[in-house]
Amino acid sequence: MRLVNCGHPPPLRIGPGGVTELESADPSPPINLGVLIGDHYRVEVESLRPGDQLLLYTDGVTETRDPDGNFYPLIERLREWGALPPRELLDHLHQDLLAFSNAHLDDDTAVLAAYRLPDPADQLIQL
Repeated sequence: MRLVNCGHPPPLRIGPGGVTELESADPSPPINLGVLIGDHYRVEVESLRPGDQLLLYTDGVTETRDPDGNFYPLIERLREWGALPPRELLDHLHQDLLAFSNAHLDDDTAVLAAYRLPDPADQLIQL
């Protein structure tokens, strides 16, 4: 897959090997700022294997706080239930954010899960 990150938190790849943060080696400038400062957007290539999920999220997710002021530990939580199918993963994450914050989500909490379908050739049953 090709990624261009313009200032959002790094995407997370969720697969059999666990949760991997896809930190940009050379982040692009925020959207539209690149044009103003004469900078270019950089495309990075990452693998997304069949069965892997990609989680894109805004900083409102990781900046959600509990009543004691602790930030939401997204990666640690995903290690527990990241293998859920995309819709269930998003529902579970939403419920967990509400429980963690005592239903006080004060910032944007946009999340997108993308799932790479398994290769049909890998699903053939050998008789």
